[in-house]
Amino acid sequence: MNKSSLNILITGGGAPGAEGIIRCLREIPHVHITACDKNSEAYGKYLADAFFVIPDADESTFIQSVLSICKEMQIQIVLPLVTRELIYFSRALSLFENESVKVLVSNLTSLTIANDKGLLYQTLSENGMVSPDFKRVKDFQAMKTAIMQFGYPDKKVIVKPCVSNGLRGFRILDSNIDELDLMLHYKPDARYISLQRLEDIFAHNAIPDYLVSEYLPGEEFTIDVLAQNGKVLQIIPRLRLETRGGISTRGEMIKHAEIIHYVTQIIELLNLSWLVGVQVKKAVDGIFKILEINPRVQGTTVACLGAGINFPRLAVELALYGAFEYKEPQWGTKFFRHWNEVYY
Repeated sequence: MNKSSLNILITGGGAPGAEGIIRCLREIPHVHITACDKNSEAYGKYLADAFFVIPDADESTFIQSVLSICKEMQIQIVLPLVTRELIYFSRALSLFENESVKVLVSNLTSLTIANDKGLLYQTLSENGMVSPDFKRVKDFQAMKTAIMQFGYPDKKVIVKPCVSNGLRGFRILDSNIDELDLMLHYKPDARYISLQRLEDIFAHNAIPDYLVSEYLPGEEFTIDVLAQNGKVLQIIPRLRLETRGGISTRGEMIKHAEIIHYVTQIIELLNLSWLVGVQVKKAVDGIFKILEINPRVQGTTVACLGAGINFPRLAVELALYGAFEYKEPQWGTKFFRHWNEVYY
């Protein structure tokens, strides 16, 4: 490692989006990338310049382990890729600052709201902003009552944990699903469920806090944002044309004024910083409403390279130099994402 290099640490070296983030960071001159993951054979091990195994985020040694890596590798910037790690990093920001390390993560209050969909929807509603119609429930009977109140079985209804990652725990209740058709003609997809199936699972088991909410049938957008203390500096909405396992595989960069205004208001209200991902979807009435916030760099943000915007590089430069120069994206850029291999 050259002492004159810019030393960056990314967590989640085995995350689906790690390759794309590393590719973005490679565009920074003299960069030296250290990756870490709880899995000793995370594929990022073979893409980064150095690799370390770290404990799970909720283990007591997590922060100290990352701090030790920062000291050993003379890290200047930490870029977390794992949602579960964010709260722990935010609580320990002063420890990293004492070692002259900048962790690109929002403040604790902002993260607490952004990571809890129930609290997020409630916060938006209380501040006069649009959010899906929802009800927060803590047991199956309350869940079942809310599902019926949202129009089931005549209407589709969404249930999802207030705190989760990816599509874990997310289900669409649809009384018209044909399980034989799903079995014979579709690849395995656990998104759809009947009320009876849901009752079989939850009726006699404790459940975490859940959201029951209206089903949004329209177009879905992922929005990449670079922000600083609630001020949006760069923003790109991406229309999700195809997805796989909740991850965008085909899309288009669209300068959508309504979405840009809506997301800008949300970022300002929550006082979020650094790289943030927001998901919105069109409701029956044609209004876009929030699905969730990922208050970290998104794996699919690499797609924005095609529109001329390197979000990870911009965030690193902002952290180092405190300056930012807006660049207009190449709107209308379309992209495909596909599998690639790592050999070792």
